[in-house]
Amino acid sequence: MPAFETTIKPRFYETDGLGHISNTVIPAWFEIGRTEFLQSLAGGPGARRRVWLTASIQIDYVAETFYGSDVSVRVTDVKVGNTSLTLFGELWQDGKLTARGSSVLVHMAGEGGGKAPVPDDIREAIAAQFA
Repeated sequence: MPAFETTIKPRFYETDGLGHISNTVIPAWFEIGRTEFLQSLAGGPGARRRVWLTASIQIDYVAETFYGSDVSVRVTDVKVGNTSLTLFGELWQDGKLTARGSSVLVHMAGEGGGKAPVPDDIREAIAAQFA
């Protein structure tokens, strides 16, 4: 069972000539999943804003993703470092894994503040999600 899941409705303009979702769209869908997951940990979109910078993204395209059927974006695991989070995710469509990936997000102290430790409330919320 994933720790977090959200649904994407593929749009026609995200496809290529064969009806496949373009590989350039998949990273954006993973970003939607990461963003919504982090908002859920922090209390929703209106909660205190935190600054996370993407340091790395890795994606494996496992199968084709198509227009016309919803896609589930799942956060399956999170590794917490001192100043960073590594999030692992998957895309599923019609019961089939279509992509998996990971990303490293660095917590920043704000404008020009440099790296900052991952806040305790985020650490606790992640621990509760994966207990």
